[in-house]
Amino acid sequence: MRSGYLLLAGLLGANCAPAATFAVSNIEDAGPGSLRQALLDANTASAPPHRVVFDTAYPALGMIELFSPLPLVQVDLEIDGAGRSPVVTVFDPGNSFPLLRTGRGLTLRKLSLNQGRGSGAGGCLSGEGTGDTHRLVLDRVAFSACTTVAVGTGSALGGAVSWSGTAPVSIVGSAFHGNGAVSLGTGAALGGAVRVGGPLQIESSSFTGNLLNGGFVAGGAVSVYLARSGEIDIRDSAFTDNSAEPDPVASPSGIGGALSLDCATSCTVTLARSYFGANRSRSAGAVFVRGNDVVVPLALHNTGFVGNRAVDRGGALFVQSTQLDVRHATFFDNGAAVGGHIYAALSPVGEVSNSVLAPVAAGSGASCSIGAAATLAIGNYRASADFSCNVSVPGATPIADFRIAGVDSSTPLPVLVFDASSPVVDGGDTARCLPDDVLGDERPRDGNGDGNALCDSGAYEHPRNDRIFRDGFDG
Repeated sequence: MRSGYLLLAGLLGANCAPAATFAVSNIEDAGPGSLRQALLDANTASAPPHRVVFDTAYPALGMIELFSPLPLVQVDLEIDGAGRSPVVTVFDPGNSFPLLRTGRGLTLRKLSLNQGRGSGAGGCLSGEGTGDTHRLVLDRVAFSACTTVAVGTGSALGGAVSWSGTAPVSIVGSAFHGNGAVSLGTGAALGGAVRVGGPLQIESSSFTGNLLNGGFVAGGAVSVYLARSGEIDIRDSAFTDNSAEPDPVASPSGIGGALSLDCATSCTVTLARSYFGANRSRSAGAVFVRGNDVVVPLALHNTGFVGNRAVDRGGALFVQSTQLDVRHATFFDNGAAVGGHIYAALSPVGEVSNSVLAPVAAGSGASCSIGAAATLAIGNYRASADFSCNVSVPGATPIADFRIAGVDSSTPLPVLVFDASSPVVDGGDTARCLPDDVLGDERPRDGNGDGNALCDSGAYEHPRNDRIFRDGFDG
């Protein structure tokens, strides 16, 4: 386990020790031993925070099918699946409702929430009226087929999870699949899976097939509007096949196929050891980062962008009022009319090092649309036929054939792998070599077999000898 995960896991006990524990022992919708009864009892017990735990009598993988919404949680609470892996869903998907609502701090562990439907906020989990101290922690929680729908002028916020306050939100070891936020009127749709208003940490999590639809849409997987100073830290996570595609009749405005990270005031953003693949939007096919009153520092380290698409600008990355620090990034087969890989507006560039700007998708505009030159640019590679990055990333080595082997999905995160004979293997700058790669494996290693352990450019350090690639080529 990576040390970063342990640091974040230590935050999972941020709420005070529980004063009382209430057991869930059966899959019934109501009555003694039910989840509903445990929540009712916790609400009326004195001296919170409290804990609800699925005990050993609860059947493993047991499914609770709800006939009506669970009671609003009115106390700081932890709900722990405790190794029973419970699933909470609706009895009739055609008549669904929000599964869990709270106005207080909440920790969820080791359970699944499916098929909830919200009216404007949080199809499966909604934090209603939570303030700047009511923290949300999601620890190994799965959300699937959760939807929120808004009509009229209202906005649809967080297909699976909406947290209305500005308190920190931590998501670790969790999975979000096939969730969506839809605006049927003139309002916005924000966060196909998650919408938060405070500092955010995501670690060792996956977001797949989440979507938005409506007039203005932002953040196919995650939307953050950080109204207070704080950090957005996303690492060791995969974002694939998420979509922020607006209704072309209502509006052509959509940003951030996977992430829309908007800082209203001072904040820092870190994207590390992560993968973005096949996400799509009108602009910012994968990631959108914007500062407003101040320039936002963005550290982009050990991260890969493959096959993302935007119609207009920034096939992989669109930044505005952001200072870029890019180390060991890989860009390949992304596409947009302008800035096939990267579009940067009003954004200084501090460093671009040991990064790979491989060819963009067929029909895309050129790789880079960046209005500033990097203060430090070293160990980088670009496609020889694409000169668009020459000013912003001066000195990048032109490559006619990157000798790309393919995307290996058998690893903990998907990685774009190069043949051992590729110039990027053992081709990085030693002085700017990070100590580990996208998978947390040590750098440098001897990737080309010449007996010298040198740093690679790009997110992945070749080779990883403890496995064989599932798509047919050896490690």
